[in-house]
This record gives sequence, C-alpha cells and structure tokens, in this order.
Amino acid sequence: MRVTGWSAAFSNGASVNHETPVGSVIPWPQPHWQQEDNVLERAQVRIEECGEDIFALHADLALRRLAFHEMMTLRERNPVRITLDPELQIQPVPDAISCAKAFYAEDDMTVGRSADIAPDAEKTPILAYYLYNDWWTRPAFLHDFSELPDRTVLLLIKENEHRYLALQAMPGEVFRAEFAAGYHTFDVVLTADASGYAAVHETPVLAVRDTDPYRCLQRLMAEAARRSGIPMRNDRTCPELLHKLGWCSWDAFYQDVSEEKLLQKVSEIREKQIPFGWILIDDGWHTRRENMLAGYDADPEKFPEGLGGCIAKMKDQLPGVKVGVWHALSGYWGGIDPESALAKELQYDLTMTMQGRLLPKPEEESAYRFYDGWHRFLKNAGCDFVKVDSQSSVRTLYMGNAPVGRSAGALQRGLDRSAAEHFGGALINCMGMAPENVFVRPSSAVSRNSDDFVPLRENGFGEHLLKNAFNSLYHAKIYTPDWDMFWSSHPDAEKHAVIRALSGGPVYVSDKVGASNPDILRRLCYEDGTILRAPAPAVPTRDCLFRDPMD
Repeated sequence: MRVTGWSAAFSNGASVNHETPVGSVIPWPQPHWQQEDNVLERAQVRIEECGEDIFALHADLALRRLAFHEMMTLRERNPVRITLDPELQIQPVPDAISCAKAFYAEDDMTVGRSADIAPDAEKTPILAYYLYNDWWTRPAFLHDFSELPDRTVLLLIKENEHRYLALQAMPGEVFRAEFAAGYHTFDVVLTADASGYAAVHETPVLAVRDTDPYRCLQRLMAEAARRSGIPMRNDRTCPELLHKLGWCSWDAFYQDVSEEKLLQKVSEIREKQIPFGWILIDDGWHTRRENMLAGYDADPEKFPEGLGGCIAKMKDQLPGVKVGVWHALSGYWGGIDPESALAKELQYDLTMTMQGRLLPKPEEESAYRFYDGWHRFLKNAGCDFVKVDSQSSVRTLYMGNAPVGRSAGALQRGLDRSAAEHFGGALINCMGMAPENVFVRPSSAVSRNSDDFVPLRENGFGEHLLKNAFNSLYHAKIYTPDWDMFWSSHPDAEKHAVIRALSGGPVYVSDKVGASNPDILRRLCYEDGTILRAPAPAVPTRDCLFRDPMD
C-alpha cells in the first residue's frame, strides 16, 4: 500500500499538494496590500508498517501563520485528500457474461453467439461499508473503487483466494476520515466539521492483510481499538438484565406512550404469563417544549404521578421486572429548552451552538455532569437502565462549533461514566455507528447494529437481515450487537425470532396492547425469561461475503 498524492485546501482558496516543497510560500489567491504569505512548515504523509501485515497512514501537515494570515486556516469541510494505491495482488474473477462466453464457445449449437459477448472482465471483489445517513452503516458489494459510495468508512477487499485487505477510516482528535471513489486508487478525505485549524496530525487509516477474511477484520478492529484505548467485545460486560427477554414501547405506541397505555400492556403481559425480564419506556415520556427537553421528569399530562409513580406500579404488577427509559445524547432531539429551569440549573455545562441549539457542552466533565444529574434522578425514580439515541448526530449538532472527533469522544466518555455509576453500565447505545462513536466508548457493551425494524415496511425483513448480518462482521468485534426489536405478531415474526436467536445480543419485542404472541416468545427463552443467547452473532459465510444477497 502506498500514497500516490495528497492535497490540502485552505479557507481563502489557496491550496498545496504533494509537489509543494516544505518551506514554500503559500500566497493568497487574490493580491492584497503588504501582507506576508504563509509558509508550508510540515508536509509528511506516509504509510508505516506497524506489525505483521498491519499498516497505518499518518498525515502531518502544518502552516506557519504570519501577520494578517492568522485567519488563513484549512477549509472547514474536506480540506485534505490523500490518494492511496492499495497495490492489490489481484486474481481476475470472471463475471457472469464471461462465464456465459466460455459456455457458449463449447456448445456447437450456439458457438456463434460468443462473438457478441464482451471480453473477460477483471473484477476486484470489494465489500464496502458506508454511512447512508449520520447513524447507520450498510454494506455495498462492488468491483471497482470508482463505485465507492459517499461516506464509506470500511473496506474488505478480496485480492485472491488466499489474500484479503481490510481498511478502516479512523476518527482523530480533530479530523475524521472517509474513503472516496477513485479507479485503481481511492482517496482518503479528512474533515473536522469546524474551522480554525491550520494543522493536521492524525492517523486516518489503519489497514491489515491476512489470508482469512474474518481474521483480517478481527485484527483490524483489534488494532483500531488498541490505538483508540477502548476494549473489545470480550472485554466488555453485557448487562445482566439484557440476558432476559424484553419489551419496548416504541413500535407499540411511538411518541404517544403514557402511564395508562403502559399499564394496559403490563396487564396483558401478566395475563398471558410472558416472562419478560425488562421493559423499556421509549421516546415520548419526556417533559418537552417544541422538541426540546424541558425537565428531568415525565410529561405530567401523560404521567400524572411522575415517572417514578408509573415505574412503581409496573414493578408492583410484574415483580422482578427491570424498567429503563430512552433519552437522546443531546437530551432531546432539539437539545434543551433555553427557557426552562433545567437550562438555568445546567447553564455552565451547556453551550448554545451557531444553529441555535442549547446542547451539552462537548467537554468530558461537562458532559458527565449533564448525564450524572439526569441519571441520578432516573435512578431515584426506579430506572434500572437507559437507552441513548441519536449518538452519531454529533457531527450535525455541533457542526461549525467544535471538531467532531473531540466532541463525540467527550460526550461518549461522559455518558459511559454516568451510566456505569448509576446503572452498572446497563446502557444500550443507539444510532451510533459512525466511527467517531464506535471507537471512543470506554466501557458500555451494547450497541444497536442496524437501522430500525419498521413493522409496516413491505418486504422489510431482507434489508433488516442484510444490514445486521453484514454489520456484525465488524461491529460485533467491539460490541454486543443489538439487532433491534420486532413484533411477535408480525407476518415475518418467525423469521425475525430466528435471527434474534442467532444475533448474540438482546432479544426484545414491541407488540401493541393485546398483540403479543406467547408461542413465539416462549421459544426464545427459558421459563424464567432468560434468552437462549448465542455466544457470538451469526455472520455471512465465506462464499457470500462479496455477493449482494438482495440480488
């Protein structure tokens, strides 16, 4: 693997590249009166072999800013591009047309058709993972780097039958990395989503070669975790309560959840004697104003006796059941209500962004204090765990205000600390599959592994299975993967139940009142609700790693 070129673009329109010598003057694109030019002080982009078939790309670029040029900094979005040549040892893989050509050439009756068929095509099997929105990765099955989707973050390349190459785009302290399309080469694009930086000192890509594709990904994730200072899945503790069968309010009630509806569901669970070990009160319980969090406690109209009163009734009717609640990383989708008493109480740990959102300050101690106060209240109200959503929204929420790598790291560390202290680490991370979230959590063990199960999405099972099975190839190396809830009364309920049993993670449903199917649910657990959990998730077999099952 080698670097074939790089370029860096600046906020005033100037640029440098791999042909610009260190010490070169960088003039302003437009002439200006008596201003000194900037100087390229450091420019080193290199590949380092840091273990047997383990490689790291290092980028060290810096300006020496002079006089009025203090405002000359790297461009806020995608300022640095580095072109990589993976130097693949390719074994040509014939496509279907090539195979057809060979078949027809041997068939006397149809030999004339072969002249109309394209010549053999060399194809490089590539499994690419890309963020198709801020929160979730999805696999793409490619044969050329020119096909790379936007926001690709992980590549597994089959060079030949005995050689694989895996590359991970890494988050840095300031800049995050993504892969961008090329032809025989591809680009690494760095961005901070914040302005004011005149230097890059990051390791934006890690790569591993191996003779086995699964071991290749395992070694890559282990190296990424080691450099990030986080543990792998086997060194994290999955919360004990998630070893039991669970029920969640989301697909049953969506944001119309209330104490009355929850107690109706609890009554059904008791009547049908379904051994649920935990219940999650999802989005919709909060006190909020215009999509912003306005207080710690529940909406008084939906929960007239407060959150604690509702949880006490649920636990009274279902002895031994654990109850958790949902909240967003930013408090609520729109942040914190600036007119609320809560905002005044937390004023030193909140920040007003340029987009007009009041959010937790992206510094670890401030983030910890924000979550600590709320989690302390929730614990006193009877909560046993939390699910925290919208985690990979950090880049959008803080864009232009703070670098995404630093912000995500501070918020996730503060969250993990608080969840560990108040709930023994019983935390479900959700909407958080961007690398700047995956590679910074110090202790929490469970992370959602795909986009939502959507009950009314026609033919949605295939897409749901595709994302979870393929995402588990890398994501489950670091986390216990959560394949999301399902409906036990859904037309695809048996198929969903089977893959949850093979997921290696939590098993839970979100049936509406009256709709839970005890027959499906009891086959997933022992009599006490303990799920029959696989020790690791099922993943695609080697023969279909590079084939799109949707085709």
